Amino acid sequence: MSIVGLVTISLVCLSVRSSHYCAAVWAAARWLAAQQRPRGGWPVPARRRVAAGLAELKPGWHSAMSQGHAISLLSRAYHRSGDEAYLRAARRALSLLHVPSHAGGVKAMWMDKYVW
Repeated sequence: MSIVGLVTISLVCLSVRSSHYCAAVWAAARWLAAQQRPRGGWPVPARRRVAAGLAELKPGWHSAMSQGHAISLLSRAYHRSGDEAYLRAARRALSLLHVPSHAGGVKAMWMDKYVW
């Protein structure tokens, strides 16, 4: 939830530069760039069970939603600052979108035919 809030705030901060939340937005962008793992993601350190009867995700899984929010914030930070570190981090984050979830990425199939 905090990343959603920061991304929403970034729309104001990074586009009009008038928000008092700018420091938090830039801190989040710096943290994302600095803490990104070599595979391009930010593993979730908590267990997760989506529904009864389904396998439990062990700590270290990646969230497609958080990957997307991070890519959005990093690309906005690059656009505003011109700092290539943000662009490199956003590009690295894209890699997990092509890795199946069973292999540590976030790509999945829905109804056995749609990439999700």
